[in-house]
Amino acid sequence: MFRRARTRAVAAVLISTSALVGTASLTSAAAATGAATGAAAAACDTTWHGISAGLWQTASRWSTGHVPTAAERVCLPSGAMVDLTAPSRAAGVWVASTARLRLLSGAQNAALTLGGVLHVASGGSLVLVNDGRSGASTRVLGGGGGGAVVVERGGRLETSGRNAAAFLVPVDVAGTASLFASWTRLTEVRALQGGLLQGRFHQANHIDRLLLRGGIAQRVTVQDRLDLTGGGNVDVLLADGSSVLEGPVTGNLRT
Repeated sequence: MFRRARTRAVAAVLISTSALVGTASLTSAAAATGAATGAAAAACDTTWHGISAGLWQTASRWSTGHVPTAAERVCLPSGAMVDLTAPSRAAGVWVASTARLRLLSGAQNAALTLGGVLHVASGGSLVLVNDGRSGASTRVLGGGGGGAVVVERGGRLETSGRNAAAFLVPVDVAGTASLFASWTRLTEVRALQGGLLQGRFHQANHIDRLLLRGGIAQRVTVQDRLDLTGGGNVDVLLADGSSVLEGPVTGNLRT
């Protein structure tokens, strides 16, 4: 049963939903569920060649003949399997259906800094993996005050491995997000209608701010603010000092 007494006690301390979203504006829920698919796919400055697996840092695999820059919008077409293993930049990324972008740390950090939106289409996937050998991490960062991740309905986001994985940009989830790395941090997540956010209860795996907008959040830890005003279903662990804004939800809040 949802613990309503907890939410009444702390509702007054929350800031507004619009303020929580922050300066790096996300696309609308309609865009996250596919309405903007055609426009996003067409806005490519550089496109990955071929459907075989390869490294992001291989210049010859890109239509421009060079590794993407911070000013270029990147498209990974259907079937592309791309591994990013070193710090990289892009103005935005489109991951098409059946394509996969994997940030893979080994001897060094695998970090992608975004100036715009990384959009995972239905059937596409974004994966952050680290092997724990060197303490390296996998991270998605925002550059110049921008950056966001949108996972469409049918799209997939996953973290795994023995070291840190982090999304230091807002994330919209209308598909499935599985947070299974030993240490995962997300600064802000909106679980949209049809979206499933799942993890493992552990203080080292946490979301700073979780906004439920009709989605489902299971076995995740909220470090700062939990906004339930959009409705949905939750099974959430609240860290000490977390604040909650009550809404039409079912499930459990754990402390």
